[in-house]
Amino acid sequence: MALVRGQPQFNIETNDKRSIGYEAGSRRVAIASVDTIGAIQAELSSSVGASRLATLDDVGDLLVCNSSSAIAITINSDTTVGWSGAASIVAYRDGAGAVTFVAGSGVNIRGDLSTPAQYGFKGICRIPTKSNEWAVF
Repeated sequence: MALVRGQPQFNIETNDKRSIGYEAGSRRVAIASVDTIGAIQAELSSSVGASRLATLDDVGDLLVCNSSSAIAITINSDTTVGWSGAASIVAYRDGAGAVTFVAGSGVNIRGDLSTPAQYGFKGICRIPTKSNEWAVF
């Protein structure tokens, strides 16, 4: 299960659905949901070999980062890209190069941005109630 810094986690499993998220006060917020393992496999198509800007096509996808050099995935502002809702992006570090999410101009990314170990995951989610705010999970 993913960790949102400073927040208790919950994990919901119902039939074929599985969600991860966090609890803030008495409110539960789902960050990601996958219907079946087939849906996970269908999303393993984005290969990243160099630093680049995140796009709307990355939402809900797994970015497989494979490079011996560091890779930075830059999150630009809501108005520049058209982000809306609770958009989430997950990166998988397949190569030796570090993988980091970077805040573009006017964007805040909250949480631990340290790079995952090789073969590890790092994700971010847009906070839908705030402009240009993202949280690491």
